[in-house]
Amino acid sequence: MWRVCEKVKSVKRSLKFSAAVFPSPSNAAANQLQDWEKWVEEGWVDYVYTMAYAQEFYMFKAYVDGERKACEPAKLYVGIGA
Repeated sequence: MWRVCEKVKSVKRSLKFSAAVFPSPSNAAANQLQDWEKWVEEGWVDYVYTMAYAQEFYMFKAYVDGERKACEPAKLYVGIGA
């Protein structure tokens, strides 16, 4: 991911780089190869857009609670499935 970030930023330093990711940081890293918690920590992405799509409110809340622990709020955008 850092290589992609470097390429994007080499075009124009002020460009913002984001990724649409699976909601649970540990599951995303283990099962989807999306270690987005690290990506944010290392500054490789400016924002993450999580796909917190859930049929039940309790599951949606669990996703968002975990996301908020893994990422500072200013860099987190939660996708809501309609």
